[in-house]
Amino acid sequence: MSSVRHSLGAACLLVPCAANATQSPPSWREAVAAYVAPYVQMNDFSGTILMLRPGKDSLITAFGVADRARGTLNRTDTRYGIGSLTKTFTAAAIAMLTERGKLSLRDTVGKFIPGFPHGREITIEHLLSHTSGVPDYHSLPDYNGMRIHPTTLAQFAAWIGTKPLDFRPGERSAYSSSGYALLAYVIERVADMPYRDFLQRQVFEPLGMRDTGDLASGDPVQDLATGYDPGFPPAGVQPPPKMSATWLEGSGSLYSTASDLATWARALLQNRLFRVHRARLPIRMGEAKLAGARFDRAGRPDNARLRFAHVHLREGLGYHRHSRKHSVSRHRPHADRLGGHRIPRAAPATAPPADRPSASRALEAVCRPLPGWSRIRADGARRP
Repeated sequence: MSSVRHSLGAACLLVPCAANATQSPPSWREAVAAYVAPYVQMNDFSGTILMLRPGKDSLITAFGVADRARGTLNRTDTRYGIGSLTKTFTAAAIAMLTERGKLSLRDTVGKFIPGFPHGREITIEHLLSHTSGVPDYHSLPDYNGMRIHPTTLAQFAAWIGTKPLDFRPGERSAYSSSGYALLAYVIERVADMPYRDFLQRQVFEPLGMRDTGDLASGDPVQDLATGYDPGFPPAGVQPPPKMSATWLEGSGSLYSTASDLATWARALLQNRLFRVHRARLPIRMGEAKLAGARFDRAGRPDNARLRFAHVHLREGLGYHRHSRKHSVSRHRPHADRLGGHRIPRAAPATAPPADRPSASRALEAVCRPLPGWSRIRADGARRP
């Protein structure tokens, strides 16, 4: 999406959870609420936080407003537009079709979209890894006047094909939602069904993701939070420009809940849809961003800062770029690097404890099952 709506949805901290859970002490839950409170008060965060802890019950709690005009508050089952997390589903669909022998990452786009300019040079791998040279449509001047009108993936492909490439395919990397829209069109052509139907039948239904769907379908979505752009005080947010969700197909059109996203992350780690370790996706898979605040056993934040990001498997399964528009806090003075990408980091709410743990065992526990995983220090630096 051209911007991540300020009503940030479904931030998840995922840690393997034991089957038999014990009740968390109230102080731990209160510590989470107290830590998040300043960001909610500054309108820097609004959404649902889900935490799964080893041997203990999960914590899921909602903060902020789902619809300011109606005064509707977020709930733990509120649905959110998940923006670029959609790309993880698009790339997973490509991996599933690849494993079934329906396509290869080395196949050219022209094989599936006949007549597409440069279709003999651009491969599926180029689109997945943002190295195709196809320009990001959000940056194109005529998009602003077109986005209020519905489009189809075929129409999108015809339109984006009229634009010159930003660079030769494979020459360098530049984030492009256009590439994932083209991948969605490839999925439609190969599977012989609409993109949203493929996801519904092959992903959402098998995994039991009943609260996840596609906004581009045009169907009314119950309990969907309204997204907002940054705005001027006192509200600090404003309604985004009107647009048709059909423009987001494949790159930012899905909605979900925190619980469904936890199901999605576990399904990937457990190879339920395809064998992650054998999916020859571009860019080494296995490095993940972990979202949320880390707390020590006493319920205190162990790093005195809040990271809101999303679990993803690097560019092979979707990629979320860093920019001011994507920041969690408008007041952030710092940014970390995690898994090779810049991660927005909110300004410290309190002074860091002197005895901060040296590494996040939870992060390693979540990500170690993935091949190619590089251990990451608590401060975000990658170990050799």
